Amino acid sequence: MRARAVFIVAGIAVMASACAGNGPPLSRGYADYTSASHTFPAQTTEATAAAAQPPNGSGHGLCFDANSAFARDAVATLGPAPAGGPWQVGKADDTPLSAGCPDLSWMQVDDSATNDGTFASAVLFFHDGEYVGTATPQPYSYTDVIGSDARSVAVRYRWIIDDDPLCCPRGGPSVVTFTWDGVHVQAHGTFPPSS
Repeated sequence: MRARAVFIVAGIAVMASACAGNGPPLSRGYADYTSASHTFPAQTTEATAAAAQPPNGSGHGLCFDANSAFARDAVATLGPAPAGGPWQVGKADDTPLSAGCPDLSWMQVDDSATNDGTFASAVLFFHDGEYVGTATPQPYSYTDVIGSDARSVAVRYRWIIDDDPLCCPRGGPSVVTFTWDGVHVQAHGTFPPSS
């Protein structure tokens, strides 16, 4: 019985010594990371540095600031609006930086020269602080961004059929969902017919 007690006490002493970092490692390579004196090197990769920086075009606590020079430069790439007026921001993604930025930020701009409800609109997309293009090659009337989340943007399109009054297009509505696939913006849905 006495030999058994000595064996148990010796076993406890070896385990305590190993846990304190003074004995043999518990498994190969593990002891260095359990030692109280070990410090881990700081992770300084481009990815972690980029994640710490707000994206280009952010401001006022938002992931995308529609009033930024970045946003104005993207709108300038559209050229003149169809009716000849300047493009005017209708609405834009308002995700706060504190919520984490979405894969796809957006901004809807409208032709300000037309005020009868038929103004043309363009939807611009941004990913990680870069302008990546528009939802469609040409602007459409009766276009409205109706929702977005961290991965997608939903745009509703309507259009005039035959002699529809300008107030009340019967075409559509058709909702097209845009997502970022890691390289490009992908569209899922049906666009209005070309005019």
